[in-house]
Amino acid sequence: MHPLAMSVPVQSAFAVPAEIGDNKAMAARLLSGVLGIPRDVLESRFQDGGSFVWILRKLPPDKAEAVRSLNLKGVYLQAENQRYYPKRELASHLLGFVDVDEKGLIGIERELDSVVRGKGEKIVVMADARPAVV
Repeated sequence: MHPLAMSVPVQSAFAVPAEIGDNKAMAARLLSGVLGIPRDVLESRFQDGGSFVWILRKLPPDKAEAVRSLNLKGVYLQAENQRYYPKRELASHLLGFVDVDEKGLIGIERELDSVVRGKGEKIVVMADARPAVV
């Protein structure tokens, strides 16, 4: 009853360059200081990116909070999961590992990926131009 692998919730930062507008240089400078990514790399992503660009995935909690506290227009956090191995290398040759999207690449992680991942489903929703009342 000691877990060898588990998924823990984390945040990933992304941007919608069109929403950042003319503040791309300022956003890149602020994010660079918080995340340690070179400013020119971020500026390039914001200029080249279409409607969506990853800034950094699987952030530690302190960096996610730092990004949130910047309160930058067009910069958002997305909840994701990250695979965590509490016993580190114990049984790693059997367990295998997953990629950044938690898809099993080798070992038990790959063999049981379809069981662990579950099934994707679509939900069809009808909506009109009026705002929803919750």
